[in-house]
Amino acid sequence: MIQFPHEPIAQAAAYIRELEEVLPLLERARNGIEFFGLSEQATAQWHRIKAARGLARFAAFCDFLSELARWPDYRLLSNAQLQSVDNDAQLDQINGIVSRITDNLTQALSATELAAELGMTESRFSRFFSPRHRQHLHRFCEPGAHQSRLPVADGV
Repeated sequence: MIQFPHEPIAQAAAYIRELEEVLPLLERARNGIEFFGLSEQATAQWHRIKAARGLARFAAFCDFLSELARWPDYRLLSNAQLQSVDNDAQLDQINGIVSRITDNLTQALSATELAAELGMTESRFSRFFSPRHRQHLHRFCEPGAHQSRLPVADGV
């Protein structure tokens, strides 16, 4: 699962015309997208993004978005647009927690504790989490729950 705010990229596209290439992808991503046949390339791209810093990280991210924008084999996950969390800071916190879960695949994490870190009740966090990750929060937190899956790009 990749999730990031749509608006900064859309705003930047007004000044950096090359970013306009990904705007249709970002619109589709509001509904959630699952890509097929892209797992190995996506994993490699994701590791490149995580390893890079500064401008090189942004360039790797743009390269990945460009590849996703051109990828022909995908499906929209919903007819309704996904709703974002209340703000970008909260989105960053949630992405940090998801990264922590996926970076520590063998460690059991408590859904209650994760929700508390965000200042949310477990049920609120679960309602936000489950539709975006296509599984219940408790299942996602189990050790080894996602060792064989590469997820969805979801730009909100």
